[in-house]
Amino acid sequence: MTGLPLLRDFPSGALIGWRDDEPVTVERFLSAVQALARTLPRRRFCVNACDDRLNFMLAYAAALLARSTSLLPQNRAPGHLRELAVGYEDVYCITDGHDTVAGLERIVIGDWPGADGPADVPLIDPDHQAVILFTSGSTGIPQPHAKTWRSLAQGAWATRARIGIAPGSALLGVVPAQHMWGFETTIMLPLQSGCAVDAGCPLLPAEIADALARLRRPRWLVATPPHLRACALSQSPLPELDGVLCSTAPLSQELARAVEQCCRAPVLEIFGSTETGGVAWRRRDGGSEEDVWQTFPGISVGSDADGALLLDSPYLPGRRSRRWLTITS
Repeated sequence: MTGLPLLRDFPSGALIGWRDDEPVTVERFLSAVQALARTLPRRRFCVNACDDRLNFMLAYAAALLARSTSLLPQNRAPGHLRELAVGYEDVYCITDGHDTVAGLERIVIGDWPGADGPADVPLIDPDHQAVILFTSGSTGIPQPHAKTWRSLAQGAWATRARIGIAPGSALLGVVPAQHMWGFETTIMLPLQSGCAVDAGCPLLPAEIADALARLRRPRWLVATPPHLRACALSQSPLPELDGVLCSTAPLSQELARAVEQCCRAPVLEIFGSTETGGVAWRRRDGGSEEDVWQTFPGISVGSDADGALLLDSPYLPGRRSRRWLTITS
């Protein structure tokens, strides 16, 4: 078996994240991953219920080394987790909180080890079922969607190639890591592009602006249209950025222009779903050829005899058919 690396393009001493104003090096992260992996039970499934984004990344990486599949429910209320555990035998929970879930073994992440010495980058089995993500349940019962390490890594590479983010960039996410949009942009993208991610998940415009101001450039914001609308209307303007990534709902040209003028950076809209991940992008400025959807590398779109649009991707588990999938402006 030829494995794919847990992370890419991190030179020695590079940062993988910040917690408040404390930088976290890639060596410290890898040391903490190895230490946590040695303590995890060898079970098939684990629920990653961490709120702190760096703790989430640590738990996710350690579970990969322990060959567990991470379950990422968007609803992390104790009652929902109990219901989830019924459908997944041999499951435990990794958390950085204090809530307990009856019948579910809990591994609590505390302070990270202080070791900062050289550490090898682990290789992960490309066919390992790395995560199971769940739809929001807004149209019914949340539906599970499994992803292999290969499909997640290749999806991150495709996103990186399209948006042009450089190693050493810093990202701030305002979407939880358990959500597909937050997971692929603030967990997988940093791991596979040499970028650092902030541990927090700010909500209010003033909190978002303050968190961004603490990050060194180049710095990017990962958000949704409601977050951007609140920031555009706020009295706490965003600092100058190098890029904004937006998804989960349609982004208007007017809002995109307002945000671009505020932070003096391109606003890139990503089209995708829990089932597919990101599959297309556009710059929503209303004045260029980029203001139409362009598919990620290797993805093609067609239709069948019934008019259903077909998405063909080299890093998805088979061909997908979705009538709602429209890659046009």
